[in-house]
Amino acid sequence: MGIEHVRSAKNPVLSVVVPSVPGYDHSTTVGCLTDQSLDEPYEVLVVNDGSLDRSEARNVGLREAAAEVVALTDDDTRPPRDWLERVYEEFRAEPELVCLEGSVYGGCRSLGARNYVGCNLAVRRDAALSVGGFRSAFSEWREDVEFGWRMEAEAEGVCRYSEDV
Repeated sequence: MGIEHVRSAKNPVLSVVVPSVPGYDHSTTVGCLTDQSLDEPYEVLVVNDGSLDRSEARNVGLREAAAEVVALTDDDTRPPRDWLERVYEEFRAEPELVCLEGSVYGGCRSLGARNYVGCNLAVRRDAALSVGGFRSAFSEWREDVEFGWRMEAEAEGVCRYSEDV
């Protein structure tokens, strides 16, 4: 299985999962993720197995992640330097939080709640796995939105949007 641990950490407070296409140059995204302002230990996993669709790749990353909180992004994003710090603070401040979405700018825009765009999404790992993760039936066409709505309906906890993330 193609899992690349581009940043490892002992007892990480956050894991980042990036589904990618084998051979795609995801170095810009990885560079942004390995140069975050978060002072706590975190790991970054790139799942680049061509036999998996995006939903399956995200689920592999969720299962492989070592941290309780998993941030998800895509291989063509440029997360701001304080992205993980803000995600971490949101989850630390609200213990009942199970799914957090933020704004997305660029080719895909999302500036409000309940859009659950997978390139700026963070979850409590156990809650995401308890609802079955991402569904391949929706892969490549709003699997992230369907997942977010299922988290709202089935996960035990709070889902919300933050303009700060």
